[in-house]
Amino acid sequence: MTELSCLSSGDAAEAVTSRRVVRPVQAISTAMRAVPDSDVLRAVLCRDPQALVYRITVLRRDGRMMRVTVDAPSGNVLVVH
Repeated sequence: MTELSCLSSGDAAEAVTSRRVVRPVQAISTAMRAVPDSDVLRAVLCRDPQALVYRITVLRRDGRMMRVTVDAPSGNVLVVH
């Protein structure tokens, strides 16, 4: 897996304000639909080699942690692992 460089809170806020990416609440909602019955532990906006992505860590009810990667410009789930 490629190591991502995550944005500072100020840079993330600027990306949202300029409408280059969907709002964090939208990305979190999408992640929760991808992994039902889970709680969000962390959500960060990061840069991968191709684009900006939200990396969302969730905890399933069975205790398993999962990571959901959401394409930040479109809000679509890229991968769940």
